[in-house]
Amino acid sequence: MKILTRSKMNTTFWTATTVFPPPSSSTVPILWPKLSNSFLMNVEAKRELKIVEKLFALPEVREVHAVHGSIDILAKIALTRDLITSDAEVIGQFVHAKARLIDGIISTQTLIPGASKIKNMD
Repeated sequence: MKILTRSKMNTTFWTATTVFPPPSSSTVPILWPKLSNSFLMNVEAKRELKIVEKLFALPEVREVHAVHGSIDILAKIALTRDLITSDAEVIGQFVHAKARLIDGIISTQTLIPGASKIKNMD
């Protein structure tokens, strides 16, 4: 990347100075069209399996797990990234407009990753 700077000796002469080398393809962040995320749910007693089925029927939901412990259900979703809307808003819109409308869901907790690495499970 180059910037123009004015020479101290001659106020009408501009020179291009390299500030740092341009980024290579390996250092440029890639904006993937799909946004992956997980969210946790607490649900009413004895409704877990029905809610798992309803969640899994949503096209955005990739995985649903009924789990043991303080959380009842873990869902993994894939959403289409919007270049105008923030990722958090896209996720929030899905959770509020689709997931939380399912009867029996008491509360949700959205997990927004700061950094991720994913292995292919071939």
